[in-house]
Amino acid sequence: MSYILEALKKSQQERQIGHVPDISQLQDVPLPRPAPRWPRWLLAALLLNAVILVVLAWRSWETHMATGTSSMSAAVAPPAAASPTPSPSPTPSPAPRIEETSAAPALATPPPPPTEATSLPEPVTQLPAVAPAPESMAEPVLEAESMPPIESMPPVAPAVAEAAPEAVPESPADMPPRWQDLPLEERTGLPAPRIDVHVFAQEPERRFVLINLRKYQVGDTLDEGATLDAILADGIVLSYGGRRYRVDRP
Repeated sequence: MSYILEALKKSQQERQIGHVPDISQLQDVPLPRPAPRWPRWLLAALLLNAVILVVLAWRSWETHMATGTSSMSAAVAPPAAASPTPSPSPTPSPAPRIEETSAAPALATPPPPPTEATSLPEPVTQLPAVAPAPESMAEPVLEAESMPPIESMPPVAPAVAEAAPEAVPESPADMPPRWQDLPLEERTGLPAPRIDVHVFAQEPERRFVLINLRKYQVGDTLDEGATLDAILADGIVLSYGGRRYRVDRP
């Protein structure tokens, strides 16, 4: 039957092709129904429920992790040693005062006066005479030979270190003239070096000077050809070409 109905519908449709339909032949074409829309309050409720579920799940997970970590730490940590309870110190018992109270009146009563005076024996002032020993028992007395008197030794003087001979300063008359006091003709031929360091000491061997950063002592010859004759407290004495003169330190 279904095949027959389909063949009739096809033949009818072929007949109607090319003909203008009449008003009576117009049929109501069903309009497509709009898709149902979810109401806004329902969407908001679903979102709120989802947020609440997420928060609850997160809190339950945190509590579970906290309990797990606390149980693990309790299992690992050793039990704390019980602190020993201090033993109560015994309170000292008050000393009985019965003896004190009983002894107080005993001490308060004065002792009875002596009835009879006790006579003490007088001290013996004289010693009994000792009988002389017989001559046969007496020990022989040895006479010590007379020793000659010991002569007093003179005190030994402490050894005094010999002081180093101090340099005898030359008299002003024997002092050579200074280089700047010489005439101009003599000064032009005599070297006058500049003293960098001047060291004067009481011991002549410790005296030295530095001229042009070179160390010189008494008897040395300078680079300029002059001989260092002496080192004075205020300068040096040089000799050059048979002429002795002084050069002051700076």
